[in-house]
Amino acid sequence: MLSLKWRPKTFAEVVGQDHVMHTLKNAFKSNLIAQAYMFTGPRGVGKTTTARIISKALNCKQKPAIGCAKCISCNEISEARNLDVIEIDGASNRGIDEIRNIRELIKFPPMNSKYKVIIIDEVHMLTGPAFNALLRTLEEPPPHGKFVMATTDIQKVPMTIISRCQRFDFHRLSTQAIVDQLAKILEMELIEADDESLIAIALKATGSLRDALSTLEQVIAFSDKKITFQLTEKVLGLIPSETFFNVMNYFKEKDSYLMFKELKSIQKSGFPPTDFINGLNEHIRNMIISSNKNGTKLLEVNEELKTKYESSSNLWDVRDLIRISDILDKLILQIKRTPHPDIIIEMALFKILEMDSSIRLDDLIHRIKKTDFSEVSKKEQTTEGNSTKHNLNTLKENVKTNVYKESKVNRGITELGSKSTTPEKQKIEVQDDDKKDIKNISDSNTKDLKELSFDLIQSKWSDFIDYVSIHKPSVGTILDSCTLQDIVKNTLHVLIFDQPRFNYDLLERNKPWISLSLEKIISEPVKIKILYQEKSEKNGTTVNVKSKNKSISKNDKKIVSQIINQFDGELIN
Repeated sequence: MLSLKWRPKTFAEVVGQDHVMHTLKNAFKSNLIAQAYMFTGPRGVGKTTTARIISKALNCKQKPAIGCAKCISCNEISEARNLDVIEIDGASNRGIDEIRNIRELIKFPPMNSKYKVIIIDEVHMLTGPAFNALLRTLEEPPPHGKFVMATTDIQKVPMTIISRCQRFDFHRLSTQAIVDQLAKILEMELIEADDESLIAIALKATGSLRDALSTLEQVIAFSDKKITFQLTEKVLGLIPSETFFNVMNYFKEKDSYLMFKELKSIQKSGFPPTDFINGLNEHIRNMIISSNKNGTKLLEVNEELKTKYESSSNLWDVRDLIRISDILDKLILQIKRTPHPDIIIEMALFKILEMDSSIRLDDLIHRIKKTDFSEVSKKEQTTEGNSTKHNLNTLKENVKTNVYKESKVNRGITELGSKSTTPEKQKIEVQDDDKKDIKNISDSNTKDLKELSFDLIQSKWSDFIDYVSIHKPSVGTILDSCTLQDIVKNTLHVLIFDQPRFNYDLLERNKPWISLSLEKIISEPVKIKILYQEKSEKNGTTVNVKSKNKSISKNDKKIVSQIINQFDGELIN
């Protein structure tokens, strides 16, 4: 095996752990050797190998003793023939009896070496009693005894054990460090390989050099000593990067047919569903990194892919990529719990396909600031003026031709007065909309014209409320509880009754926008007039805010009676 054949024999040969090797070499040169060492880190990064190199350095015949890998003692340790270096597996020898045997062995001096070294691999697998039996020996071992322990799960090791050792944390190897080491080994093995294949193997190893060497050995056996990326993809079962670029393009173009066609091709190829989702998520991660300035320098891919990532990332908003990544993260958990992962994946990808683009809050604020609300006011005034002019011309023509009978249009409407008048001092006011007597006007014809316009608004009112609720939910909620009173000169009277004053203020502030919105729904010019009434707290009678504490005067009774008859209502005392 390549991992055994090219196993490091000295501190200088260990790859990717310079911080540990430098400290240990200085310790041996200065004769500052601890009685016990604790190595922790992920698999395949050199913990057990370093433990063996320490045993060589402790017993090396050369000076300075840092493990020459040439003397008899070093060769015996490399070949596992030295009786003074005892290596045990913590998973197989985890009980208290095995630890008691070690305590007895270390009492005896070494036979052919300077130190007796006990190496315990996967020490976290020992039982609690076994750790307790080891405590005293670790704290005060015999002068000729040394302990070196290695673990991949330091959290399971008691602090009483860790505190008696010098701890060294081994890190995952970088992709570039693994690629350089693989290239060095292949050169000595006289095997050709392209850089793209080595990068793919290194990424597959996720920081473990031993895993990378095992994978490389598998690829060599398949490729007949000439490694290409196409062969490496087949051996490792990698999904081509072009697939992920295609899927992201289909998302952007909203092309569901090609997206599902690509997905079916992946399923027929036999790739595990989790591999596809994880690969797509990693692809999105690379796009997010590429969207930053000089971000492609951080990607561990070839130059061709870096260029493609950079151009692809320019087509996307980073927030949309983050949203897609979040959906894929949740999808991984769903796949593990369902017997039909293909259906779950298809639905999730279709959800991404139909997803709308994100809206930036600062852009929205900028658009609002750029909106010229004075134009809205001008449009309202223009509409009001045109409507009034049209009505006057119509009335004059009717008077000239004597088509209508003489009538006087009176409408008693209780409305909010000027802002300078306080609610306590205000009275119920019934305003006469027509200040002049208009003769020869038919009551029946006027009524038909009014009802036609009012019926139109009533039929469209629910659509109007839905439209307002979508764009301004708070305004839509208030309008939904209001009452339509009447139409006077193309002005719709809307009554807001028994509601807080700030609801009325909100409608007044949005009145230009409400008018334009209603025009859009009914396709006719219209003006909105907001009327406000509230309920008396003392006797429950309905009064206007202008006359909260005053009763109806005798002079107004006639007008009130006309209002009751016109609206088919009753007076509540």
